Amino acid sequence: INMFNKSTSEDGFLASNDLMYIVLKANDLYNESDGLFDITINNIMNLWSLYEPIVNHVIPTESEIDHALSKTGMDMLKFDDYKIIKEHNDISLDVNSLVKGHAVDIISDFLEEQTINNYLVDIGGEIRASGNNNDGSLWSIGIQHPQNEGLLHTVYLNNMSIATSGSYNNYVVIDGKEYSHIINPLSGYPVDNKILSTTVVSNYCVDADAYATALMVMNVVDGLELINSTDDIECMIVSRGSGGDLLFHYSNSFLDKLGICL
Repeated sequence: INMFNKSTSEDGFLASNDLMYIVLKANDLYNESDGLFDITINNIMNLWSLYEPIVNHVIPTESEIDHALSKTGMDMLKFDDYKIIKEHNDISLDVNSLVKGHAVDIISDFLEEQTINNYLVDIGGEIRASGNNNDGSLWSIGIQHPQNEGLLHTVYLNNMSIATSGSYNNYVVIDGKEYSHIINPLSGYPVDNKILSTTVVSNYCVDADAYATALMVMNVVDGLELINSTDDIECMIVSRGSGGDLLFHYSNSFLDKLGICL
């Protein structure tokens, strides 16, 4: 990834199997989300420095954001077999929204190749589980409450993956206002859509990871429509109501698939 970000070759960058898989997966979701999921957002992320331990963050200027946006967009990448061609040399990838889930899938697939069918793989909260735990029960996973240390739900995974994305743990405060670490790639600004967390379940963890991030950027209605039109993926979206109360939004089969009774 670092080599690709530094590459300026007009002939394109010869990608590994893993990198090409990630980029093509991201490109599909970029199109499905009308550009709201975009891994070419690295220049904007660096501009905001939201991951850096800076005491006094400064809001970028509008001209700085516009300049970063001019180097952002999956539509500025072209694919030729295993080559990725940049239309702008400064296009830079941030694949944090997929790589942990992809790594979980790689480990899970390896375990299954060794005929190990009872496992739970967890990398930073991106989880895939198969079979049973040591007690012979399905693996139980708690979904964190976005406003306290409690749990919203405890779910039982039966050969499924789960990922939760949220704005409740990762944000900075600038001039008294909270700014999420999740950026809207179309505006160049942190999201401010009242969504506190998104939880996605799917067969593969890379999908759960990516869709959870995409839903954090989209509005609730469009996010649910996207998930309900996608096979084998379900979600829960938690948003803040006008009075500060929590609002819960579920895709068509989320509760049934996870055996949750309200």
